[in-house]
Amino acid sequence: MDRDKITSIVVDDEPLALERMEHLLQNCDVVDNCQSIDEPDKVLEAVERHNPEIIFLDIEMPRKSGFEVVKEVRSAGYNPYIIFVTAFNQYAIKAIKTGVFDYILKPVDLDNLKASIHRYIDHVRNIPEQDHEALKNQPDKPRIRFNTRTGFAYVDPEELLYCEASGAYTNLLLNTNKKLVTSTYLSDVEKHLPAEQFLRISRSLLINSKYLTEFDRAKRVCVLSDGEQEIPLKVSKRYMGALKDV
Repeated sequence: MDRDKITSIVVDDEPLALERMEHLLQNCDVVDNCQSIDEPDKVLEAVERHNPEIIFLDIEMPRKSGFEVVKEVRSAGYNPYIIFVTAFNQYAIKAIKTGVFDYILKPVDLDNLKASIHRYIDHVRNIPEQDHEALKNQPDKPRIRFNTRTGFAYVDPEELLYCEASGAYTNLLLNTNKKLVTSTYLSDVEKHLPAEQFLRISRSLLINSKYLTEFDRAKRVCVLSDGEQEIPLKVSKRYMGALKDV
């Protein structure tokens, strides 16, 4: 096995879905699929044998759900990065809170799979060696690296209240009352955040729906709150539909 490749296992109780993932991963040169598993009860044994970097994991399976598999693997002391692969989008917020790295909807598209893998490479493999220990200390909270004017900062998406465009820069407001300025366009910041959790409310504003407490349709104003402060933000008419199902 090529030591430079990303080691992975694939878990899905549906034979056709398992076969499709195997085929797609064969087209991803940077990944070695160590084992394909059709029974969730066999995952921990496979993790103990291969210690994979990534588990591509279905959620709805008989006898044990993907969330239960994650809990079992972590309780055994292993911390692979989890990428959920599922036909159901209603688990997205729960997945984020569980600390999974990514969430791909079936039917899996090769481009989406490659994009997820390259996000992993960018945010985990391509960080300076001295920062790996910091990630190991928080294995269940994947953080995103943002470039700043003076260097870079790692941000847990859960701590982000909202992002605001400022020309070629983006202001990041955290729930710690801390403000970061990243030398990145808002559109590029958005690509690295969970799409199911972060919503555009205007061309210049991206909010974390976790903190959304109120929306006044008549005034086109939404309110974010972290328990200590309330922040009213103007919603563009064009983006009002994004708040419909929140």
